[in-house]
Amino acid sequence: MSRIGRMPITVPAGVTVNIAEGNVVTVKGPKGQLTRALRPEMIIEQEGTTITVKRPSEDKLHRSLHGLTRTLLHNMVVGVTDGYAKELEVNGVGYRVAKEGKNLVMNLGFSHQVIVSEVEGITIEVPNPNTIVIITADAGGGEKEVARGYVTEWGPTRSSGGKSLTLAAYDELFNLQQSQDDRYLPAGTGTKSAITAVFNDWGIPVGEYKGPDAVHAKTLFKAQYLSDIILALLDDAEKHGSDHYVIGAEAGKAFVRPLGDNKDIYHLSEDTNTTTTSDKISTASLVTRVKVMGLENKDGKAAPEAIVDGLTEYGIRQRIYNRSADDTLDTAKAAAQAIIDDQGKPDRSSTVVAPDVPFLHKGDKVHLASETLDGYFIVRSVNHDVTNRSMTLSVRPAA
Repeated sequence: MSRIGRMPITVPAGVTVNIAEGNVVTVKGPKGQLTRALRPEMIIEQEGTTITVKRPSEDKLHRSLHGLTRTLLHNMVVGVTDGYAKELEVNGVGYRVAKEGKNLVMNLGFSHQVIVSEVEGITIEVPNPNTIVIITADAGGGEKEVARGYVTEWGPTRSSGGKSLTLAAYDELFNLQQSQDDRYLPAGTGTKSAITAVFNDWGIPVGEYKGPDAVHAKTLFKAQYLSDIILALLDDAEKHGSDHYVIGAEAGKAFVRPLGDNKDIYHLSEDTNTTTTSDKISTASLVTRVKVMGLENKDGKAAPEAIVDGLTEYGIRQRIYNRSADDTLDTAKAAAQAIIDDQGKPDRSSTVVAPDVPFLHKGDKVHLASETLDGYFIVRSVNHDVTNRSMTLSVRPAA
């Protein structure tokens, strides 16, 4: 125990330690006050924010008391700062545990519920859906939040190798993916007002909007998922000449930003910090022609007004653009050309495995230097592997 006894105890800010006669120690901190009478023969000294414990002799009893005294004193400091916690895992078919007011209500297979009430100084917490999980990282400039989400799935696992807990957590935008609504946009509605209205109606604060503000034709969305409505508005804006954008959430607030809008651009090199790169080119989703259809007549028929061709040497793979009453023919042809520009090139799918950069997110711009990938790329998706401290990026060339 002497090895433990020799370890100094650091007193954190906001904690005071008073060592009275007879080694009666009182520790005060944010969570309260503890007093304990320790063995009087042990030597307890405090210098500034450091406490040390010494034994008066090499006697067997004093050697045993050395580590014990230090441990008891250290636990008092922890108790008034962080407090003490005991975790209880409940496993069983049909077993359920919930917190109701100040009561712990347990269904444990009996004909009745087992209820345990909190006592003064002790609080009971039960992890449950909608608990928020926040992940931070420090790259030298202090800790910063890199992700947060609300728990939607959780499952403890016990095996011969130990215990583990698997959680699935999603950010504030998850509710938009799970919610349908009818939305009517009168002619002349701007992209910004339409999208921010969805965020506001679902109680999601908007941190930054750097997206488009195009003018939309009269539009009716019926029983559509809110996330699809937002993507449709951005897609319509892009067809009329706007840039490409990414939607996300950080620190509990939604944002809409252009792709590659990040200020810090990370450089990943095959020679120094990239372990694997792969590159694939596909024409499976290629669009080579867009036909512009005019307004419907009284019989519901519409005639073609223009055709915009792309790489037709790959064959005719056609999409239809229906001109609205608010579109001129030139505007409709420009929208058709935007579809060709966006979907009319072979799709290049590239993957990079590199040491983890926790601050990197979907939509960010990175610079790659390898035999197959060289230049600026936009992150399509990123998977952070905390255990192996690596990340897998799916990227595409930046415009």
